[in-house]
Amino acid sequence: GRVADGSFLEPLTVGTRDEIGELTHAFNRMAEELREVAAQKEEFFSQIAHELRNPLTAIRASAQLLLRRPADALDAKARQWAGSIDDSVDRLLSLVTRILDLNRLRAGVFPLERQPIELDKVVARTLDVLGAQAEEQGLRLEQTSTGVDFSITADEEGMTQVVLNLVGNAIKF
Repeated sequence: GRVADGSFLEPLTVGTRDEIGELTHAFNRMAEELREVAAQKEEFFSQIAHELRNPLTAIRASAQLLLRRPADALDAKARQWAGSIDDSVDRLLSLVTRILDLNRLRAGVFPLERQPIELDKVVARTLDVLGAQAEEQGLRLEQTSTGVDFSITADEEGMTQVVLNLVGNAIKF
């Protein structure tokens, strides 16, 4: 049953010394190698994510410095490009953070903080954050609700990220 579920965490017990026993030993070796590859993959993504953070943060700081210059220091096109760079870096940093969070979650060192949250408020904040991006695409975001109680037990940061992803994808596509 564990094998059919894709669980290779514990070795299968070898009960015989025949071909079935040899097959079980081979399976256990393969499962151990798969666990090692999965751990190496997670470590690789974690290292890449950490390495990306520093240059992205530097690019973001440079773009924000340009945007803070007086209006006459940059023409409209240059200001638009700097804003686009800043937005793109924000999206990349968000992706890097999600990769790191996913690795921490898988490793069990990043437990979810479940608490009562108001889902309608999470949605409202998301629409505020993405409103300008929607307007750039000629779209308008609206929030409507049916019902009274939108209180749920969830990890607020994780739920916010889910709603941001859903609305962000809706705007893009």
